Formats: sequence, C-alpha cells, structure tokens
Amino acid sequence: MYRLAEAGDLWDWRELRNDPDALFWSGNREEISLADHDKWYSRVRHDPSHYLAVHQQDGLDAGRVDGYGRLQLYRDAEVSFGVAAAMRGRGYGRGMLDHLEVYARNAHIERLIGYVHPSNLPSMRAFALQGYYIDTNYKHYEKLVKIL
Repeated sequence: MYRLAEAGDLWDWRELRNDPDALFWSGNREEISLADHDKWYSRVRHDPSHYLAVHQQDGLDAGRVDGYGRLQLYRDAEVSFGVAAAMRGRGYGRGMLDHLEVYARNAHIERLIGYVHPSNLPSMRAFALQGYYIDTNYKHYEKLVKIL
C-alpha cells in the first residue's frame, strides 16, 4: 500500500535512508543523525512544495514502512525513492515511481527528474522501465527525465 508519509514514519524513513546501500548511492554518504533527520523530515513533510510517500506491506511486518519516495514540486519535480534491503528486486521501486507519477500528474507537474549514479544498475533499470531517459550527466550522476 502506498500512502502519504506521516509523523510516525520518521524512524523507518531514517533507517531506510541510512541503509548502507542508500548511503553508498547518495550524494551525501554520511549517516543522517536523528536530530538532523527530524529537523528535515518535519520541515519537508509540512512544505507544500514537497510530497513524501511511503510503502507498507500487508501481513508480515504490517505497519512498518519498507520504502519511501519524495517529490520536490515545482513545474518540474525531482523524484527519488528507496526500498528496504529485504524488499529489493520485487518491483517496489517501480511501484513507488508509479505512485509518485500519478501524484505529479494530478499536481500538474510537467516533467520528472531523477539523479542516479550510473553504477546503480537497479535504480537505472527502474527508471528506464518507467520510461525515463538519460538527459545529461550531472556531478557524477545521470540526470534521468520523463515528460508527463
């Protein structure tokens, strides 16, 4: 189930963000402290130019967030997502991209942009399967674009 992020998702979001793989592929490879994450999460969750979504699986570990997605909403929106290590390879990244694209279309966003390290093949594949194309190389990351 995909839904809007809530205050209670703070811990799970931070845990996913500090996952070793997420840190490796991130532009910021330092672990995020609870204080810094709480400050960012509280600000962004209430900022109308952002949309934060989470994924929760029914059944086992119900109630625990196992994926997240973020849109920064302007005329273009920057899109990013993460999936818990145990849930990778099951299509949740593509599912989160689907969910975020629906929201972006309803918000009249014209173009989605993702920044992915070219060696991050699972993310490159998820974006490609959703119809994103490589626009340019930006600071060691591929700029992936999808026109809505």
